Amino acid sequence: METDFFIVFDALCPPEMIFQFLRYFEKVHPQTCLRLSVEYVSGAFERVSTGEAQIALCPVHESLEEFRNIELFRVQMNPVAGPQFIDYLGESPTIANLEQATQIVVGDSRTKGPRKDFGVLDRVSAGQ
Repeated sequence: METDFFIVFDALCPPEMIFQFLRYFEKVHPQTCLRLSVEYVSGAFERVSTGEAQIALCPVHESLEEFRNIELFRVQMNPVAGPQFIDYLGESPTIANLEQATQIVVGDSRTKGPRKDFGVLDRVSAGQ
């Protein structure tokens, strides 16, 4: 009997950890068909809460009591900037001048409820 299993993972999850999990799962359950989807911000939570997916591998952005979660690993995010970005600022980076420059743009893949977009999308959606 072949089983269909839908797993979503957030784009922030380290790909090497995801691939390691998928290789192991395929070895242990070779008859199971895996469907995969990459989501952003709260999209993975939404896919599980609506019953579309069975498992979400994603950062925990907020406390959601209806989900059972297991910490698999921790990820450290390091700020980086190319030399052109620093030159663009025209001075030493400070919080004040970094806030004036778009550094990252992330759109929420959630389809229902309020979206949690970051970066320039906040300004566009707010009509600024």
